[in-house]
Amino acid sequence: MGLFSKKYKNIQEIEFEIDKTNKELENQKVNHILHFLLSIFTAGIWLIVWFFVAANASSNKATLNKELKELYEEKAKFENNENDNIDITDKLSKLSDMLEKKHLTQDEFNIQKAKLLNT
Repeated sequence: MGLFSKKYKNIQEIEFEIDKTNKELENQKVNHILHFLLSIFTAGIWLIVWFFVAANASSNKATLNKELKELYEEKAKFENNENDNIDITDKLSKLSDMLEKKHLTQDEFNIQKAKLLNT
């Protein structure tokens, strides 16, 4: 992760951050009509302020979009890890069933279990 690296404990924290970032992104809109009217009212002097406000909003949007991209990547990692854990649990359960049904010896079970836990 890059600029916004943070260690998340669970996927709910990431989803909360995604929602928060999306709301911040929605609030980054520049009211161009207001700035246009202010520019007319101040005989064009407000154009300078308008330019900087628009440039800053654009920069903030780019930063928030980058953070959002990194959050979605982090969420994908969590989802992949959850799927991997489920797969390992299922495989261990199947191995245990095979051991109980005497399709595997205890040694074979231990070898397969070690392989699963090391991956």
